[in-house]
Amino acid sequence: MNGLPYDFTNKKVSPWGGLRLIEETYRRSGLKQYLEEECQNLPAAGSNRGYISLDLADGFMVSTILGATRLAHSGTLRHDEVIRCIFGWNKGMDSQSTFSRFFRKFDQERNDKLFPVINWFWFSQLKLDKMTIDLDSNVITRHGSQDGVAHGYNPKRHRRGFHHPLIALVAEAEMVAHNLISLFRLQVLNQKHNSVLSTIRFQCIAIGSYQVKTGLKTTLRLSAKQKRRQFLEGLFSKVSNLSPPFQISNA
Repeated sequence: MNGLPYDFTNKKVSPWGGLRLIEETYRRSGLKQYLEEECQNLPAAGSNRGYISLDLADGFMVSTILGATRLAHSGTLRHDEVIRCIFGWNKGMDSQSTFSRFFRKFDQERNDKLFPVINWFWFSQLKLDKMTIDLDSNVITRHGSQDGVAHGYNPKRHRRGFHHPLIALVAEAEMVAHNLISLFRLQVLNQKHNSVLSTIRFQCIAIGSYQVKTGLKTTLRLSAKQKRRQFLEGLFSKVSNLSPPFQISNA
């Protein structure tokens, strides 16, 4: 039996067309515009050929949403022109070395200037009568000699190094603080239970797509059958009506 015939196309194709929903949530939350205004506090590129700082921050966020667990994983998306077009990046996804140089420029002084004002803005977008911050911890196994790696209690990999981050949770909203996916889950999916990121990625983000250009207009075509198409159309309708401040109910 002969194999399936193959051919080539010049179309810009991506398996992550559902990121269009995440991009609009990000934009309508006001966070993207606010970061653009605070961009002077982000580390700047050392040359005119460097990446825009906000594009680097966006690229790191997108890599994390798509399941990247190390900077090297971002390289798999460097040639995805559809993602670049969705987020309006000047260049494509950044490389591991570019991310490394970017994050090495953060020090305590820069962190103190940048993150408190971002925290203030994010929480000002949530309409809550009161706010209780719960702190939880996690263990992230490390196999190298990264900064801050310690040895101690590790329930999954005994005697392996790990990072031990603290996670801030907003009890009334049942969401991780500063988490765009939590906002998407509550405001667009209307889910009170905590769907894990991999489930949201499968339901809403992993959608085959390609770009079609007609004249000066570029359209993103998503591949979805009727039932899933109706589900996605409902999500696009909800996300197009997002507007802060966001009403968070703990009922």
